[in-house]
Amino acid sequence: MIYLNPPWLRKVTGLTLLWLWFALMPTGSVLAAPLSPELEQQVLEIIRNNPEVLVETLQRYQELQIQQRQTQRIDGAFNNLEALIAGAPTKGNPQSSVILLELSDCQCPFCAASQAPLRQFLANNPDIHLVYKHFPLTSIHPEALDAARSAWAAHQQGQFWDYHDALFVNQKRLSAEVYTEIAEALNLDLERFQTDRNSTAALNQIQGDVSLGQQLGIEGTPLFVFYNRQTRQGKYLYGAQNASEFEAALQAVGGL
Repeated sequence: MIYLNPPWLRKVTGLTLLWLWFALMPTGSVLAAPLSPELEQQVLEIIRNNPEVLVETLQRYQELQIQQRQTQRIDGAFNNLEALIAGAPTKGNPQSSVILLELSDCQCPFCAASQAPLRQFLANNPDIHLVYKHFPLTSIHPEALDAARSAWAAHQQGQFWDYHDALFVNQKRLSAEVYTEIAEALNLDLERFQTDRNSTAALNQIQGDVSLGQQLGIEGTPLFVFYNRQTRQGKYLYGAQNASEFEAALQAVGGL
């Protein structure tokens, strides 16, 4: 039997209208008045004539929910900037209105692919404050944690960024030998380097970075989070990015 007004549609009408209503309102708004029969009939007519509207509306509602969760997570993570930045490698202007938080894995190919576009973007926007956090995906990248510990050890001798760049250059051959090789090339104190990379302090710092990523709801690496501390606007970028995508995210949070 074919229904012009099928039972399943009548059953979900109330929920559908709520989705439609909320999708057209700012996130977190409260219904100001009950739905009228006239409005209900109009919405049903739209759905019957344009069934794709329901799919689009549900997608829009889901997007709004994701945005709301991201906003809440960003507010929580950036609430204490001193704690967020403490001990982390940074670049750029520490007084900048815009912070770019990078969570990365030195064995992740997508992280490697983002490095050249990121350098280009930062060269064009030197006033941005870049803050780096480790997020080794140990379940799929067996060298990620050791690479992060080695980079942390280089950071203790003021050579994080050169060491970091060398790790990505040598990404396909990461090993204990390579970590020492890079340290030697950078003229690091090797005894201190080995002590630091195997220290509890290194592991604690990395675990703290991982906890931050989990607080932000990270789904994979790399994750870039733009945050404007004047407007308190934030923007997530997941995965490998190009320079224009970085630029668009910067403008999305209000620019410099």
